[in-house]
Amino acid sequence: MQKYWYDQSLLCRPDYLGPEGITLMDRDWGLTASFFKTRRDQCGYYGKIHGGILVTMLDDSLARCAELAARGILLTADVRTTFKAPATPDTLLAVWAKVVKHDGRKVWVQGWLVSVTERPVMVAEATGLFIQARESEGSECQK
Repeated sequence: MQKYWYDQSLLCRPDYLGPEGITLMDRDWGLTASFFKTRRDQCGYYGKIHGGILVTMLDDSLARCAELAARGILLTADVRTTFKAPATPDTLLAVWAKVVKHDGRKVWVQGWLVSVTERPVMVAEATGLFIQARESEGSECQK
């Protein structure tokens, strides 16, 4: 089994209008680092990235991290986000995430969304609960 590897995020599929993204994972430490480049067409208003885009980045990144603890399909049960600062277009953002707890089919993850700039800024913090699906659940998504 690989200790380190990378994976393209759901958000960077060619047929999706989302940000470019990649995730680096370390299974031994239960840590991930996901990177996204924001675009101007993701602005809500006044040159600021829409909060829904940022929450989607966090949800996807936290789910990738939860995959380190539980195999199979994981479903988002809860993601709580606290915004700290606005994000601007044409900026590289990083989501650092770690597994906090794993109990049976449940995985709790914590993450931080940070701008990767000369002076990094904490954009948001999030916690998430992910539940491992039973075998029959979610199989239609694996096409």
